[in-house]
Amino acid sequence: MRIGLTGGVCTGKSTALRVFKELGFDTIDLDSHIREALQGNDNLKIGAADRIQKSFDAHADGKPDFMDRVTRMISAGGETMGELEDLILPELESMWPRDARIVTFVEIPMLFEKNLERHFDFVICVYSNYAMQLARAAMLRNWPKSRVDACINLQMPLSEKMEYSNYVIGNNGTPLQFYRQIRYFIQSVDILGKLRRIL
Repeated sequence: MRIGLTGGVCTGKSTALRVFKELGFDTIDLDSHIREALQGNDNLKIGAADRIQKSFDAHADGKPDFMDRVTRMISAGGETMGELEDLILPELESMWPRDARIVTFVEIPMLFEKNLERHFDFVICVYSNYAMQLARAAMLRNWPKSRVDACINLQMPLSEKMEYSNYVIGNNGTPLQFYRQIRYFIQSVDILGKLRRIL
């Protein structure tokens, strides 16, 4: 079973993925796999580089560094990230478990924007209010409000992501409260008998 994990910028998606992994579930961070796929597939590099070239300026010395551009693109999110997901998702299909008994959580920020929900049996949205998004972006990424707003404007409104998801996990409190919500989800939600665990 594949479970998509989505949400907005700095809502806690990566933290949730890490907790699911710590609790014994298989997890996939699509951003990390994009980096790996781009490092190992020249054809994907060529296609992605063309898109990134149109979105980012060259380095000051005039020697653009491909992986640096990818890193910046992944951090910024937006349409270029979605295009890369379209390119690379077929490659990742062969890496994902085929056994329906295996529960795998996959973090994809642009899941609904790129109509990727068809790849998943269940979708979770991680939610935070705007003030928390700004606070986390400033603390964890040193992002100004303008950059956060630019990313938010490129994505589907969180309210819509929440509506389209099967389950919403809020992240407006403390890290401990967030952790408890994730554990509560695992203990209380029974998807075809596969998610229930004794923790």
